[in-house]
Order: sequence, then C-alpha cells, then structure tokens
Amino acid sequence: MFLKSKLFSSIPIRLATLYSLIFAFLFGSIFTVVYFWVENYIREIEDQWLVQEAKQILEGEPNFEELAQRMKDQANAYGNQQIFYCLRNQEGVSVVQSSSSTWQEIVQETSYFVRKEKNLAFEFVTVGSRTSPVRNLYYPLKSGMILQVSYSLQNSSQFLNRLLSLSYYVFPLTIIIFWCLGFFMLKGTLKPMQIMTQIAQQVSADNLKKRIPLSGSQNELDELAHTLNQMLDKISNLVSNIQEMCENLAHDVRTPITRIQGIAEVALLKERAPHEYPEVLQDCLTECERLLSLLNTILDISEVEARIIAIKKERISLSSFLEDIIEMFEDIAQHQGVQLTYTPLPQDCFISGDRRHLQRAIINLLDNAIKYTKKGEVVVKVEEQDSCVCISIKDTGIGIKEKDLPQIFRRFYRSDSSRSLPGAGLGLSLANAIISAHAGTISVQSQVGQGSLFQVQLKIS
Repeated sequence: MFLKSKLFSSIPIRLATLYSLIFAFLFGSIFTVVYFWVENYIREIEDQWLVQEAKQILEGEPNFEELAQRMKDQANAYGNQQIFYCLRNQEGVSVVQSSSSTWQEIVQETSYFVRKEKNLAFEFVTVGSRTSPVRNLYYPLKSGMILQVSYSLQNSSQFLNRLLSLSYYVFPLTIIIFWCLGFFMLKGTLKPMQIMTQIAQQVSADNLKKRIPLSGSQNELDELAHTLNQMLDKISNLVSNIQEMCENLAHDVRTPITRIQGIAEVALLKERAPHEYPEVLQDCLTECERLLSLLNTILDISEVEARIIAIKKERISLSSFLEDIIEMFEDIAQHQGVQLTYTPLPQDCFISGDRRHLQRAIINLLDNAIKYTKKGEVVVKVEEQDSCVCISIKDTGIGIKEKDLPQIFRRFYRSDSSRSLPGAGLGLSLANAIISAHAGTISVQSQVGQGSLFQVQLKIS
C-alpha cells in the first residue's frame, strides 16, 4: 500500500499519466474524425463513379439488346462479383440485367425499394451470404424505368477495416511511447528539484553553508534555486546574529548579576552596622535597574521590529519636536565641553509618527554624538529633500572604522573604540528599528578621528 501511494505521488509519473490520457483522448478524437471523413470521402467518390457508370451504360439511348450487351461487357470488365446492372420496369420487375448468379439475393432485396423510389437514390444493402455491403444506385429514366447499378464495397471496406485494425496496434503503442518519453523528460526536468531536496535535507543549525548549485540556464528552476539560496543566506545571517546576541546578552547580563552576587557575599562575610545595609541594598538596586533597563531595551527592539507595539501616529511639528530634545541635551553638552548647534528649517514642517518612539530614536543618536565627542562640536541640522525631511546629526568625535560601519546597527555590537565607555550596544539598533517602523531610513558616514554623520530621513505628512 505504501509503495503504491509513493509510486503515484511521484510528480513525473502523475504528469506523464495525465498527459498520456490527454494525448489518448486527442489522438482518439482526431482518428475518429479522420476515419469518418475518409469513409465519407470514399463513399462520395464511389457514388459519383456509379452515376457516371449509369450514364455511360445509357449513353445513346440503346435498345434492350444493346443495353444487355453493354451490361455484360461492363460486368466482365470489372468482374461479375464486383458490379451488377439491372433495368427494371415501374413494378420493379427486371427487364434486362447482367449475370445474376451471385446477385440474386440483391435482386430480391431491392425490388420493393425500386417500386417505391422514383427519383435518383442510393442505398446500402447488406445480405447475409455476402461478406461486404453493397452500394445500390437507382437511376430513373424518362420512360419511367429505373436502372439499378449495384457495386460491392469489398475493396473500400477492407481498406477501412485495415485502417481500423492498424489503430488497435498503433494507438496503445503510441500511448506507451508517449508516456515513457514524457516520464523521462519530466524526470530530467525535475532533477534539479531532487538536488534541492537533498541539499535542503543536509541543511541544519550546524551546517548552514550548503547552497543549491545553479545550472546557468536562467529558467524557473534556476530562479527558484536562487531564491532558496537567498533564503538560506538570510537564515544563516539570522542564526549567526541570534548566536552572537545570545553570547553578548549572556555577557552583559552576567556582569550585573556577578556584581550583585559579589556585593551580597561581601555584606555577608561579617556582621555590619544597621546603617551600612541600606548602602549595600542601594548598590544591588542600581545593578538590578541596569539589568532591567537592558532587558527592557531588548524587548522594545524586538517588539518594534515585529510590529507588536502599535505605532500611535500623530501630526508632529518638527521644529518644536527637535527643540525639546536639544534643550534636554544643552546642559549635558556644556558639561562635557561640547558645542551643540541646531539649524532648523526656515519654515516649519510636519511629520506623522509616534512622538515618544521617535523622540527615543533621536535621543539615542544625539546622546552617542555627545558621548563620543570630547571638547568638540555636535551639529543638528534639518533639510527638506523632495517629499522627505532629513535630520542630520554631525559630530567631531572619535569616528567609526570603515569595517565597523555595516555592523553598528546590530544588537550588542560595539566597536573597539567604544568599549571603554558605558553602554550595551543597543541604542543604534533601537533607533534603526523605530525609524524603519516609521517607513524611514538611517544612514551613516564616518572617518576615524574626524567624526561621524548620521542622517535620518522621514516622510513629510
């Protein structure tokens, strides 16, 4: 039962069978039409020949003796078994006829029809003792008599029977050949899919380097293989990012937990005065808050990327929105010796988005610019570009290495130059997720030692 189900679940077998059935139907239909057309064509030729033969017999209005001699000569020429002539009166009685030794049954069979039919007519007659049917022509004369010309259809019937018999052998053989050709052609065509299946079975979390080879024919299967390879690349990158994120998360989570454990162990080494315990608890609380902030940020990034958090869009005045953020960072920049400059648009414009989330994204970018700039300058500039607005944040800080630029928006990623400063490597990842959720983009340009330029593009509402 399993073998049977597996056999008929094969695509080449099912398609070859389906195509063979369609071919059999079309072949049978065409053969039937051709067969009946040939048969009808042969009958028309025979009928025309019978009419010409009747006219030839009656040519010159011969008397009975001459007519009898003509009938005899013509019958001998074609063969008495093949053709029969008979002149009948109005009552159907034979007046003159050719040799009737083998046609006696035809004479008796057609006498009633002759009495009733007074116009030119054709008739098929099948007599039990004859192996083939007979075609009768009834040709009326002006005198009221009727010339009957009977012609044996033995030759044409044999031809049609042979044609029909030939189809009994050719038809099934053609179907079998067609099925075999279809099966092997389909099997060859679908062979790349078998390779895809084998490679897909080899792909696992430990082996994501396998790729489907392309044939170079640029057909649909090559397009499918290319798409699957792209999907495998994305899966490989995703798994790699997850592994890296888990490693970084484990490291960043372990640090505050280790500190909490150390603080608790030190506190328990000896008895302390009651006023010392609040200080110990405050240190534990600080580390817990740091750990909770880390986890909340990770959760926010995931929710924004997965569109779990609903973006509550509202019409936001860009000038007032950015002025609030600049005002928030003025004291911090001044404290670090950084000159913070803001260049707004000549005329205010509006954007559509979630104020809280957009504020969080811009704050992260501006906070990084100030944090990595020592006694330099941070410039926030707004420009209008077509139907978008571009918010540029340029600093004169330490800059970012070229090899680090493609990685800075990944979670937990921190370049070597930024590891000495506090942070978890989640700010840029969160900002990128928020801007993407608002159908915007973030781009970055940077040179080591000269600073960085972050540009945020959002649509104008």
